[in-house]
Amino acid sequence: MLNLMLSARQNGLVADTRGHSIHDSAPFYDTYICADGHHITVGALEPQFYGVLLDALGLAGDPDFTSPQWDKKAWPARRARLAALFLAHPRAHWQALLEPTDACFGAVLSPVEAAEHPHMRARGVYMEHQGVLQAVPAPRFDGAAYAPADACPPGTHTQTVMESLHQAGAQAVWRQRTPA
Repeated sequence: MLNLMLSARQNGLVADTRGHSIHDSAPFYDTYICADGHHITVGALEPQFYGVLLDALGLAGDPDFTSPQWDKKAWPARRARLAALFLAHPRAHWQALLEPTDACFGAVLSPVEAAEHPHMRARGVYMEHQGVLQAVPAPRFDGAAYAPADACPPGTHTQTVMESLHQAGAQAVWRQRTPA
């Protein structure tokens, strides 16, 4: 993964200072607030997805969006337009409009909302065990259902851990690191 980042840096896509990389400055790769206070994300890096996004938003041919996608001088005006546009409607509006397309869009969901999303439900990403929402381990190559062990009551292993620490001389190490 580091070589990918270094390659992107070499090609001018990643800068050493915040706010100057494609992932933290491009208006087509950002998070926006909606009218209801929820957020959405867009990540239309590739031109075909950027075109789909503009078409879906009714911005294809708009004067603020006619210069090339990577025209960084146009980014502040485009960001302002997109921010105002997304702020005009609630998140559900944008989900209904953009989820059926290839616009590289996503609603920012809470863990509970994500667990209830049809995409996540169909893939069995979440489960509830002992009243606690949990992510199911992935990848699951064998197709077997995941069966988590029950959680121990707090303090179940305290004595064992304390004895192990005592035998390992952890008290002496702790005393050496603790200021007097």
